Amino acid sequence: MLKNLDNEPAVFFVSTPFHLILSTILALEVQKNRTCFLIFIDQPIDHKNKYFDIMMNIKNSPFKHCYQFNSIQSSSLKKYSYRREVLKKVKDLIAYIKPSIMYTGNDRRIEFIRGYTQMKSQNYNSKIIYVDDGILSYAIHNYAYESIVEIFLKKLYYGFWYNRQQVVGGSDCIEQAYLVFPENAHKKLKKKKLSPFKKDSFLSVELELIIKEILKSFKYKKNEISRVDLIHILPHKKELKKFRPFYEKIIKSISKLASNHLNIAVKHHPFERDNLYSIHNNKVKTIPADIAFEYIIPVLKKGAIIIGDVSTVLLTAKWIRPDLSVISIKNELDPRQKVISSLAKNLNIKSFESIDSFIKKLFDNENS
Repeated sequence: MLKNLDNEPAVFFVSTPFHLILSTILALEVQKNRTCFLIFIDQPIDHKNKYFDIMMNIKNSPFKHCYQFNSIQSSSLKKYSYRREVLKKVKDLIAYIKPSIMYTGNDRRIEFIRGYTQMKSQNYNSKIIYVDDGILSYAIHNYAYESIVEIFLKKLYYGFWYNRQQVVGGSDCIEQAYLVFPENAHKKLKKKKLSPFKKDSFLSVELELIIKEILKSFKYKKNEISRVDLIHILPHKKELKKFRPFYEKIIKSISKLASNHLNIAVKHHPFERDNLYSIHNNKVKTIPADIAFEYIIPVLKKGAIIIGDVSTVLLTAKWIRPDLSVISIKNELDPRQKVISSLAKNLNIKSFESIDSFIKKLFDNENS
């Protein structure tokens, strides 16, 4: 007789604020009858994870308990020995919780791999579900290929369970995926059972209470965000470095707008420490980098302008709040542009060839 797995615990592996908000929605709605556990992985050891502290202390959390596993950035043997200790703790934790279902926003993370292999060894009928990771759910990024020798050495060091996917979401162990835009999933994910997030889930009363607590913990008041006229979303620092002239042009142009009676804010990528606007215009407000933009979308005022380039954040913002004016500035050098452009068009996101053409249109509308 098969064991009933419907009431056994669910585990959520998260490594970004975006994973957290999606996992919270799933715990509140899809797994509300299960005992849910939240596990933060790949958290830099030299950076305090405020989300962990918040979720540990929040009163209306759907998670019974939260755990955190850090990572260190080093090329020395210290990184590998530290990681092996972490993997032992992950194994022991899963053995203790005994989940029958596991969610992950990144199936390439070694902590998840160790977690799911342990779960499968305890319960072969357990289930793995992928949670939207943003752009990597829609545009395939081929990570560095590991040679047979590298894989063998890691199996010897970590354990023979080790096996890493080259594409996020492509693991054979994944049966189902929850995506914001399932119809635009990359080809590896399209082989899975795809389930959509509901727009209303992002605007639910339960989630609003959690968002309110998160904003309060960052000492950022809801009314500060609700007064903003225009927000510029900046990408990961790797992209900033790769396309530096493109972003510098946008930053300089938007900085000038702050002197035209517009309330302007910049949202850096989480974990970014430098304020790229500070050298241009101190009137541009900075939204704390660690606050995921998805937590900000529900509290923006009607008609607020959001400017970015290739980002699923833009898509999500327009999808949740059609009343927002979402603007995409084309970066022809970025190959991901093609993946996002068709979906952006369907969502009525306005695209401009340059920041100058957008500013001209903005002033033409004001003067008409």
